[in-house]
Amino acid sequence: MDGNGVRYPISRSDADRLPALRGAAEVHHRAAVAPAGPAKGDAVPAGEAGRLIDAVRRHVEYAFQPIVSLQSGACFGYEALLRGHARLGLPNIAALFDQAWRQGILHTVDLVLRRKALDAFASLPWHRDVRLFFNLDNRVFASPDYRPNRTRALLEDLGLPASAFCFELSELHGLGNESVVRGILARYRAQSLLLAIDDFGVGYSGLSLLYSQQPDIVKIDRMFVSEIHRDRRKRVLVTSIVNLARVLGITVVAEGIESEAEFLECRRIGCDLGQGYFIARPGTDLATLLPHYCAAGDTSAGERRGKDVQGDHCLILEELSPVPAVRMDDQMADVFDMFRRHPQCSYFPVVDGARRPVGIVHEEALKGFIYAEYGRDLLRNRSLGRSLRDFVSPCPVADVHSDIEEILSIYAVDENPAGVLMVDAFAYVGVLSARSLLRVIHDKTVARASDENPLTKLPGNLSIVEYLAKAIDNTRDSYVFAYFDLDNFKPYNDAYGFRQGDRVIQLFGKLLSQRFSPIEAFIAHIGGDDFFVGVAAQDPDSMLGRTAAVLAAFQRDVESFYDAAARAAGGIVGKDRSDQTRTFPLMTASAGLMACPAGPRSVTVDAVTGRLSMLKKAAKAAPGHIALHRCSCAPEAGGDAGLR
Repeated sequence: MDGNGVRYPISRSDADRLPALRGAAEVHHRAAVAPAGPAKGDAVPAGEAGRLIDAVRRHVEYAFQPIVSLQSGACFGYEALLRGHARLGLPNIAALFDQAWRQGILHTVDLVLRRKALDAFASLPWHRDVRLFFNLDNRVFASPDYRPNRTRALLEDLGLPASAFCFELSELHGLGNESVVRGILARYRAQSLLLAIDDFGVGYSGLSLLYSQQPDIVKIDRMFVSEIHRDRRKRVLVTSIVNLARVLGITVVAEGIESEAEFLECRRIGCDLGQGYFIARPGTDLATLLPHYCAAGDTSAGERRGKDVQGDHCLILEELSPVPAVRMDDQMADVFDMFRRHPQCSYFPVVDGARRPVGIVHEEALKGFIYAEYGRDLLRNRSLGRSLRDFVSPCPVADVHSDIEEILSIYAVDENPAGVLMVDAFAYVGVLSARSLLRVIHDKTVARASDENPLTKLPGNLSIVEYLAKAIDNTRDSYVFAYFDLDNFKPYNDAYGFRQGDRVIQLFGKLLSQRFSPIEAFIAHIGGDDFFVGVAAQDPDSMLGRTAAVLAAFQRDVESFYDAAARAAGGIVGKDRSDQTRTFPLMTASAGLMACPAGPRSVTVDAVTGRLSMLKKAAKAAPGHIALHRCSCAPEAGGDAGLR
């Protein structure tokens, strides 16, 4: 699909002409940026057709739109979008290709556009680290001027690897004679050219293509991404697509991201890549392109907040196994040599020219050739057509910055995986084996257990910080955070002893667990007589009522912890923090509440905890011992995030 949403279906009459093209192995698109022309030796049509080709060469250009990692903002590639149809006197982009089709020069026009786009792409200083995405016009295969084997030649002429080129096949329309087209696509894959299914979810052949072709990339249509943070059904559907893609080892792109909330929700669901106006608009000025993008509001701020605490990243890096990788274009003799030099390895990751994982090659898959007479000689014989690609099997892939729970879910959906291939900025960095995965989960569990309060068995401060960081990132839901503090606890603890004081603390922790279900709320013990509760999608007024109920229940139940004389007197005599003797009322509790609406939040964990501490102090003098602050988590003038 191009920037104007144009599709190019293939008609039934066109499809009938496709069988003659079974030997084709060519990639096509519809966009351009720099001057170019047909390949050497190609005859340039005369007359009206020649004038159209010349006009395309002079007036049509490309706009590049980045496709980036939702984890890091690193650019994965650029989609080429055609611009300049108005300068040709045509009403839209589709009209250009329709006219070329009618004149029988669709493939020739495509060659001009393709060369211009590749020339521009190759001029980028970081072009070897990214990929160029092209849209496929199915009619090219049936055009009378069609000549196969041009894409690979163009790439070789520019010194670009085949893995740098990805063409997008839309599932919005049928493919005509699908068996023929799929044969062509299979040959594309054999050449290491990448395939993406565009507009996934809005057509009728996507699942069939997933099964038959195992594309490298799936691009989820904008219809499912728009307002996904507000639409539960969209979230369920996109989550299902992501899980299916993980099973098949396919990278997922969320198309048409136009807001920070959509960006963060797609990242939370597990989409690998994103594209849309929120990240960057298409541009014809190559100087404006970047190798790395931080979307408006710096959406990677949440990731940095996560790094302020003991996250999974360090644990994962410690457990990574640096299993050496082989390249997809390596000769089979080199693969045999790798197994000989590394006898402890039963498999090797396979990567493309940019070190992007393609899959793994198992020693088991080669045993029939290794131990058979003349088996190795057969594989070394390139004329027989067997290559490393024939022995590559899928393997789960995950980013090193992912949560360990997410990596575990990726691992779990695959059948008998050797492990998970870990990447950083799309490049292979090592393998997380099943044993290493268990060790990371164990270490994280131990760390959480060490954070658990031994008295109440509730999570402690580390877990609170992690919870707040994730809550701030979750723009889909509103939140209410509560800071509870026991009033007059110290004089009671001094008078009755720490064992009785511990029982009071356990009582309050039990009351919180009774009033707030662990399924809906996060309950934690800050330390001493301070507690924390966080609830998502909670109406502030409802939270006020629930909090008041907790405070009332505590005031009622805690009276039984005093002797009869203290209950009759309504308090006890003790010393305050200044060592002055005075009468203290029976214990009560106070709560500071902060209500944060749904939407992007430019705040820090420290800002939230600081405001809660202020509210807790204010609550002690407030009616009902509750202070509620309804905040606007937005940047204040001057730059720092505020909680207004």
